[in-house]
Amino acid sequence: MKTIFSVDLEGDWDSEETDSFSLVLPKLLDFFRDNHIKATFFVVTNLIKDNKKLMKQIARKHELASHSNTHRRFNSLSLKEIEDEIKTSKKEIEKLGKECIGFRVPHFITHPKMFSLLKKHGYVYDSSFSPSIFPGRYINIGKPKNIEIKEIPISKFMLKLPFSLSYIRAFYPLSMRFIPKKPRHF
Repeated sequence: MKTIFSVDLEGDWDSEETDSFSLVLPKLLDFFRDNHIKATFFVVTNLIKDNKKLMKQIARKHELASHSNTHRRFNSLSLKEIEDEIKTSKKEIEKLGKECIGFRVPHFITHPKMFSLLKKHGYVYDSSFSPSIFPGRYINIGKPKNIEIKEIPISKFMLKLPFSLSYIRAFYPLSMRFIPKKPRHF
């Protein structure tokens, strides 16, 4: 059985700050290296400029995929703005010398026309859906029947619950019961 590991690189907790890039990401990359783990990093590309050295380091050993250019919710954007997010983010990743073939929509909130735009701009796969029973954006209500590119679902946890930091945060403080009290050091 193969495991797919992905990391979303976006601003810290709904902000433009990226302290986690310098505090956490180097340790995570060391852990991946030491354990021979390759991952897909879904990058919000407007953060590349200020973190170019780190992004190039990631690109040497891992896949870089798009998590949009600005991390705005697609349900609040016009079709032209969505296309700009898709097109610009692919271009920014490819400036690092890495082909960009994957996409994950911000906040897991898709737009019905998103898939045809992804295909139009040369994406091979999307990873925006979860095989989940959790209500809300994870349940995939309104998911198009015919997605025009390959769909690789996000990870799931017990009982088909999505497993991500967003999910852990949604159930705070209850979720903190499952997080170790002492931080682990890689």
